[in-house]
Amino acid sequence: MKVAIIASNYLKINKNTKKGTEIIVYDFVNALVRLNEKKELDITVFVSEDSDLPVKIESIACESSAFNPQITKTGKRFIFELALLSKAFSYQEEYDLFHINIGDGDIALPFAPFVKKPILITLYHLTDLEFAEKYLTLFKKHKNIFFVSPTEIQKKRLPF
Repeated sequence: MKVAIIASNYLKINKNTKKGTEIIVYDFVNALVRLNEKKELDITVFVSEDSDLPVKIESIACESSAFNPQITKTGKRFIFELALLSKAFSYQEEYDLFHINIGDGDIALPFAPFVKKPILITLYHLTDLEFAEKYLTLFKKHKNIFFVSPTEIQKKRLPF
């Protein structure tokens, strides 16, 4: 199975990562590699090129957007996240599953109608339940979208 894990272009991901979601992605990818003894998974991570992971990396930029003054001074980091998603989804014929690990995955959802493969979205930061219920339910009809919560608290907050 070919899996595309879509992380963030904002911070590089490596053993020195100190920020929440990026730490989880780093640990998750390394755990998958350890568990993948039979090489049943072919994993690619879409992330900044300066990341250091034990799998193939696809990127849109050679450095994370947090360390690029042209991006940080314009406040256009969000555009680079969208570009990373766009690049990943443009390879949909190559992957069996897309696993979104950017914030709450909400920025990936507008791409969903154009992607035929399963999209698994890990919900990390849901703080505004009213927004989440309105926005996430817009995509309930798409049978290729699946949500997972990393904590029991989030599962209770949004049981669907």
